[in-house]
Amino acid sequence: MLRRLLAGLLLALVAVAVTARVERQLRSAPKPALPAPSEGTQRELTLSPADGDHVRRHAIDFPGPPPVPLDSSARATARLRLGVELERHYLDSLFARSDSVVRHWPVDGPPIALSIVPGGPSGFLPEMTAEVRQALDAWSPAMVGVRFVEQDDTVGAAMVIRWTDTLESDRAGATDVTWDRAGRIRHVLVNLTTRSPSTGRPYAPETRRAIVLHELGHALGLPHSSHQEDVMYPVATATELTDRDRFSLHLLYELPIGWVGAGNRVTR
Repeated sequence: MLRRLLAGLLLALVAVAVTARVERQLRSAPKPALPAPSEGTQRELTLSPADGDHVRRHAIDFPGPPPVPLDSSARATARLRLGVELERHYLDSLFARSDSVVRHWPVDGPPIALSIVPGGPSGFLPEMTAEVRQALDAWSPAMVGVRFVEQDDTVGAAMVIRWTDTLESDRAGATDVTWDRAGRIRHVLVNLTTRSPSTGRPYAPETRRAIVLHELGHALGLPHSSHQEDVMYPVATATELTDRDRFSLHLLYELPIGWVGAGNRVTR
């Protein structure tokens, strides 16, 4: 019995040392500087001037089961998972720039109601709704255990996608994500613009694809990437998902929802 207790204590000490090292690496890893958008095409594709083209709000009034605190073993496993293959994902921002909370849609649950609202601004084109469906198919959320079912009515829809002429700060798109106390995403509103904020001209199809792919990545819970070739780079130029985009999504949904920091969490 004593031997088993000593072995367990040794394993716990090793886990603490390893996860502390991982967190130091994540916090100290240099981040490539995001270049300022150039004139012309890149300027009109800019989704945000810095880190925040999507606004996240902490919701406390959703019905459902109460949050289940993660035990120390689950948190240590999540931190270890985040610390491997750092070149393959951009979820290090969970530690580097946020509160160490994993947030995503609940997996393997009932289908999530999705409403795509056609029309609105004068620049809206019927093919834009098909482009949203194609972009969602590209992300393949069902592969990570999240299923969406489309409905016409926005009432009761957990994700709503609509179009507008312009957005604040000359952004091309904005995604508002609302979650509950546990970190489960409960509602998403995606706003897509139909024309360039810099020129006023309608977007080309490849530009629209870059924008909608990026915003749906946020709608699924992904942060920004610092790699220019990724869809989740703040300046939307990529029209195809990279391996890093796909790996980041799959890794995110392998992690448990909730706080994965070390030590005892202090709530305010």
